Amino acid sequence: MTGLVLALRGYPGDFDWQYTVVSALASQKHNPAGGVWYSAGLGVAMLWLWPYLGRLRSGRANGVAILESVALKAMRAGIVFGVLMGLESILVPELPEVLEKLHELLALSCFLCFYIGVLCVSVNRMQSEKRFVFPVALIVIPIIAIGVSQLTLYLGQRDLGWVDQSWRELGVPLWQSFAFWQWLALFFLWGALGMLGFLNRK
Repeated sequence: MTGLVLALRGYPGDFDWQYTVVSALASQKHNPAGGVWYSAGLGVAMLWLWPYLGRLRSGRANGVAILESVALKAMRAGIVFGVLMGLESILVPELPEVLEKLHELLALSCFLCFYIGVLCVSVNRMQSEKRFVFPVALIVIPIIAIGVSQLTLYLGQRDLGWVDQSWRELGVPLWQSFAFWQWLALFFLWGALGMLGFLNRK
């Protein structure tokens, strides 16, 4: 949280989170004064998650535990990708052209690993405890919203380019902004992780 606050304070001008993607905060190109803080905060937060994931184990010794084990390994892989993403933003602010998609690849891998992990752990536990439907809802709702909003945007306005603050001036509805749903997806993902730990408490 500290890294996020410092990154926002260092961002040039007002940060319109509803129309500005998350990576803009970590970019030393778009956020020269605060990008390092966000990247460092991300890396530290990822490392702190490593021992926390141990709380998500159900302790069941049966076939169902295999899915849980795979899910936890996926989330640990997500941690590794998250740390690498933070280091990449700090150590290599300007990637060579051949590696310019590396940041996007790391970010996508990180998100996918966490989403798959949270979903698998929750669905696994839902078989015996219906309350685990709540973490599932937290991560599924924004993903569906992203799919619907971007599909309607593609079908109706293909010439807008990448999302930025100009979209607000053009009158693009908030619900069609990828940045808006990306921020909510991140918020809900952290919420789902916290909820899993709370529901799994002994």
